Amino acid sequence: TIACQYPLLATDINEYKLSKSLNLYPNPTQNGQSVLSFDIENSVNIKVELLNNLGQTITQVYQGQVNSGINKFDINTSSLSSGIYFVNVLLENTKITRKLIVE
Repeated sequence: TIACQYPLLATDINEYKLSKSLNLYPNPTQNGQSVLSFDIENSVNIKVELLNNLGQTITQVYQGQVNSGINKFDINTSSLSSGIYFVNVLLENTKITRKLIVE
């Protein structure tokens, strides 16, 4: 097993653009809700998942097609214990992960 302390770099320009535009706020969250937003150039099918710190899926936030432009998804964190979680955005051959801290 090889572990890397540095994030992996985007492999193509579209992945790079998505990675740069993907925001998760407020983070840390205390109010029971966080917002995931990103800007995408083309309409595409995506899946957004909330994972615990063991990598297990807690909930599927969204699965389906998104339009080009800015997309926003509300993530309900009111039932979550304090801790570190992860939000995965999967589209085509790309997976981008952001850390979400719930206080």
